[in-house]
Amino acid sequence: MFEREVKKLKLLTEKLKTEGDITENEADRIYMFRMIYTMTRIKSGTPSPLSDEAYTALDQNFVAPFSPGSEIYEQVAEEFLNWYKAVYGYVHNEKSGNFISTIPSIVPALTELDIFSKNHLADATIRRIIKELPEEDGKIVIRNFPIEAQAFIPKRLLATDVTHDEDSGDLFLSRYGLLRRMPDAQSEHTKEIGYLHKMINKLEHEDITDRKPITYI
Repeated sequence: MFEREVKKLKLLTEKLKTEGDITENEADRIYMFRMIYTMTRIKSGTPSPLSDEAYTALDQNFVAPFSPGSEIYEQVAEEFLNWYKAVYGYVHNEKSGNFISTIPSIVPALTELDIFSKNHLADATIRRIIKELPEEDGKIVIRNFPIEAQAFIPKRLLATDVTHDEDSGDLFLSRYGLLRRMPDAQSEHTKEIGYLHKMINKLEHEDITDRKPITYI
């Protein structure tokens, strides 16, 4: 599994190097692939900040882990390392863009399994990127989010991008570089729900069986 995603990630890394950025949707795709890959790492034994209940649900329902050391596992780890090295090059040179939103706000702890792959290098590169992000791109907590705006539905965000703490009134973002999307957030649906509605409408008029699938969490 993941062969198609690995190929796409490699193409987007080359696009970033040659064009200086990728599209917002392409950044979302890389981020979602990273989260899916992270889930397989958690199932393979990597500690995570998830609760016991969430880990149990993941273990019982999510895709089975692949074996660390396997060819595809190493390919994914290598391509993510190449991606984040390219991102770091731009951030280190004080450049910004849609590529910033591929950086998760939580990086899983490493285990011995990861040390034998390139996961530890990719995760270390992510941490280096986070340390050098400018203030706007590096902000993942919005304090005292106004109560009248708490019910907004983010058109340019994914459903898992925003978490609101009712006790503190703070808004937490699951990845970096999302503030630039916030002013235009109001919409009827989040992005993945909007995509599903679009596909449902197309089913009424055309055959979409040959379309390449897009995986959402």
